[in-house]
Amino acid sequence: MNIELMKAKVLDLAIRGKLTEQRADEALSSEVLQLPEVKGPFELPENWRWVTLNAVGRIVGGGTPKAEDKFWEPGEIAWLRPADFSKVKGKYITCGERFISQEGLKKSSAQLMPAGAVVFSSRAPIGYVFIAANSVATSQGCKSVVPDEDKVTSDWLYYSLIYAVPEIKSRAAGTTFLEISGKKFGETKIALPPLNEQRRIVQKIEELFKIIDALQEHQDSLLDKLDLIRRTALDKAIRGQLTEQHADETLSPEVLQLPEVKGPFELPENWRWVTLNAVGRIVGGGTPKAEDKFWEPGEIAWLRPADFSKVKGKYITCGERFISQEGLKKSSAQLMPAGAVVFSSRAPIGYVFIAANSVATSQGCKSVVPDEDKVTSDWLYYSLIYAVPEIKSRAAGTTFLEISGKKFGETKIALPPLNEQRRIAAKLDSIFSAVSTVEQLLQNTAAEFDQDAA
Repeated sequence: MNIELMKAKVLDLAIRGKLTEQRADEALSSEVLQLPEVKGPFELPENWRWVTLNAVGRIVGGGTPKAEDKFWEPGEIAWLRPADFSKVKGKYITCGERFISQEGLKKSSAQLMPAGAVVFSSRAPIGYVFIAANSVATSQGCKSVVPDEDKVTSDWLYYSLIYAVPEIKSRAAGTTFLEISGKKFGETKIALPPLNEQRRIVQKIEELFKIIDALQEHQDSLLDKLDLIRRTALDKAIRGQLTEQHADETLSPEVLQLPEVKGPFELPENWRWVTLNAVGRIVGGGTPKAEDKFWEPGEIAWLRPADFSKVKGKYITCGERFISQEGLKKSSAQLMPAGAVVFSSRAPIGYVFIAANSVATSQGCKSVVPDEDKVTSDWLYYSLIYAVPEIKSRAAGTTFLEISGKKFGETKIALPPLNEQRRIAAKLDSIFSAVSTVEQLLQNTAAEFDQDAA
């Protein structure tokens, strides 16, 4: 969810007069109606007007006293610089790191502004906006506005200037750094509704901003919980705690003949720890040379880790590229059947998919063709997702970490009887699908909000 975009949409609606209703009994003050007409970038409601900033407030620059103690001590006056602003959260500012004396104010171009002045950083960088909570002065890195309270509120100026930042930046100039001059800052156009409507719109903006912030916090919490549900379900599944064991379900004779392997924790009585290479064929990959005959006609789906971030879900059919039969024959790529479990072994380690059809891979993958008398593709899929952290811990490399085919084959997996594998995988499918549905609903809610706001 893009919180900043959502807030920008709310602000756009506010500045266009679309956030609250207009009221017939609310009109611009006589002082505003006497101001010169200004043409703005878009149409406003009938009882609004475009004005320049210097028509509704006094533009105030800043200054820096000389480095003599008498100009700084005793520091009585809050003195603000753009360097202070990144540390301030919220709408109001009280002070920065430094204070100047009355003598410093008198003997510099700094000017004392009252509470309610709107402070704007005019360089390095352009665009911080705050309302002064008390009397302040600023450095020359700020251009501020003391509002004419018969025409505009501090709050409306605050949100109008936030909205206007991109346009103000477009008029800035400078070689060492961009800066907006006091004159150009004063020429900034703002949309001006009647005073009472200004207050109503600001109240609505702030109500919506609070809801958006709460939604973000709520969504983050939900997403964390959804991920925890996945991880908890998977852990219970691998430990044999997700579904009940059935006395009539036993490991196949082929599994019972495998060497005993000691695992990291105890398993149910009719389960066993095995290595990956004991229940499937480990398959590496390869990349054909860059000759046309190895790539055309592209008949065979060829997968690389670079393809995997674009794939959602459990199954994969193809990547961006296909190789020819000749390319398969003349490279170390190997054709694997549908049901093979594809694992990215480098850059990054840990993508897992089940091949929905015959595929080959680059050398960035180590895959498993399951022995169907011992293990299902689904069980291997979930077992490898669970094993990713442990596999990563055994990876090696200088340019990037990679798990070798030998080490990949030594990965230990917990193995229940085949029917139990199927029951547990079906349960995990159901849980993972439900979690994904909730995640999608959260994303759709944010997208719909953005669309409605547009």
